[in-house]
Amino acid sequence: MRQAGHGRLCREGGKIQWSTIDWSCYTDSKSRRYLRWLVFGSSKYYLYGVALLAAGVLFLRRSALSLKMLSQLLWAAIFFVPVYFVTGFVAWVMQPIPHSISGYFIEVVNIALMTALWCIPLFLLVRFLADRRITSVVKL
Repeated sequence: MRQAGHGRLCREGGKIQWSTIDWSCYTDSKSRRYLRWLVFGSSKYYLYGVALLAAGVLFLRRSALSLKMLSQLLWAAIFFVPVYFVTGFVAWVMQPIPHSISGYFIEVVNIALMTALWCIPLFLLVRFLADRRITSVVKL
C-alpha cells in the first residue's frame, strides 16, 4: 500500500513495496532548488534564445544587422559545442571511478563525431548567410 509522502517503488523479496525517501539531507525546498537551476543553470540558453529570436525577427525584416547577428550567434554556437563536450570529458575523467583506455578512446571519438555533427551544418549555414543570394536581398 502507498504511504503518504515522497517515495519510490522498490522490490524486496518478491514483493513490490513503497519506500519513503529521506529528504532530511536537503536543506533547501524543492522550489528553491528548481529556481536556482532555472536562473543559474539555464540562463545561458535563455540569453542565446532571445538573441536568436531578435536576429530572426530582424532577418524577416531584411535588416543588415540581422546577418551580422546571425553570423555571430552561429560562430558562438560553433565555439560552444566543442567546449561543452571537452568540459564534459574533463568532468568524467575527474570522477573518482576507474576508467579504461577504451573509455578514453570512445569519449575522444564521441567528441570528434558530435562536434562534426553539430558544427558542420552550422558552418555551412554561416557560409550560406554570406552568399550573394542572401546579401543581395538584405537592405545594406
